[in-house]
Amino acid sequence: MELYTLSQLRKDLIKTSVDREEYARVHKKMRAEIQRELMVEAGEKIRVARCKAELSQQALASRIGTTKSNISRVERGNQNITLGYLTKVANALGKTVTIEIQ
Repeated sequence: MELYTLSQLRKDLIKTSVDREEYARVHKKMRAEIQRELMVEAGEKIRVARCKAELSQQALASRIGTTKSNISRVERGNQNITLGYLTKVANALGKTVTIEIQ
């Protein structure tokens, strides 16, 4: 059995410029949708953990050196965050970050 890399498969499957353009368009859209879903989910988890810790947005913001409006945007899923930011928030809430791929 012959093995192929993902790049080889992509090259074989996307032969014409129309196929490549469509693939790029769909890939970009899917990536944006997934990123948005992750931002909303992370924001909701932060909000729940903050509320359980009985902290205001201002108190959490003070603990991590940011603004209340930044915390608000994150909790609404309107702010892209890094793993470092997420870890800082988790530490401020006495929590840990776990990443799971299913």
